[in-house]
Amino acid sequence: MTKQEFLATMARSKWKRDRQGRYKLKRDNLTFRLRIQPASLHYEILQPDGSWYKKTSDYFTNLRIVDGRLLIHDYSIPFMD
Repeated sequence: MTKQEFLATMARSKWKRDRQGRYKLKRDNLTFRLRIQPASLHYEILQPDGSWYKKTSDYFTNLRIVDGRLLIHDYSIPFMD
């Protein structure tokens, strides 16, 4: 997957883009974030103290979307409705 393909898919997803260009999703009282870098993507979760914890990251070329879920390493992230 290329970065452009990822961004096109994000436009159809349930994730909301913030003013810094990051994508956020609130689910089950947790806030998740996808932070886009020039060649990679970071998957983060908001901690109770307000800081972001990076759960995993990978290059766009290694990302896959299967059955409406984004696959990053061992994580399967709900992506589409």
